[in-house]
Amino acid sequence: MDAKSNGPHPPSGSGDTADARLLARFRAGEPEACRAVESRMRAAVLAAGHLPAEELQDLLQDATLQLWRYVGQKGFALRGSFLSLAVRIALARRIDHLRRRRFLVELDEQLRDDGRDALAVLQEKERLARLHAALAGMRELCRRLVRGRFLEDRGYEELAAELGRSPETLRVHLHRCLGVLRERLRPGDNRGTG
Repeated sequence: MDAKSNGPHPPSGSGDTADARLLARFRAGEPEACRAVESRMRAAVLAAGHLPAEELQDLLQDATLQLWRYVGQKGFALRGSFLSLAVRIALARRIDHLRRRRFLVELDEQLRDDGRDALAVLQEKERLARLHAALAGMRELCRRLVRGRFLEDRGYEELAAELGRSPETLRVHLHRCLGVLRERLRPGDNRGTG
């Protein structure tokens, strides 16, 4: 297989030559080259998260064996960096390792689904979006009263002290605000959604 037929290549230079030499030494089984490659793979796998020493060693052995088989195939032509290829293979083994460790639970057909259906959830989200939009279009006093009374469960006396008004005045304001809010939430009214 011709090297030019395998796609884009990095520009040739001293890095390419060193990479090609490392590949040749790795193929030949030189211990120093194998240690250099495994060291790079180890650093990449550990950067992706902690692994117990025994699992890490097994993973690195699998990745090194797969890399050695891959580069030893007849017609193999290196495209890109040899060390990058080694790291990609090691990280792929790391992902496989994580997938195997996933905790799986068998489905129990006797369990009931008490949740709402997707349409009900969507309708609730749309209703809340309309409510937020309607509130956003109201006066600041109305927003503060609705938030204080219904979201924060605060009393009229506490709100009156904060806002500098009498509790009776705030009751009247809240009553009017809720009337406006109902109008804005009525179907066909788009003031609260724009």
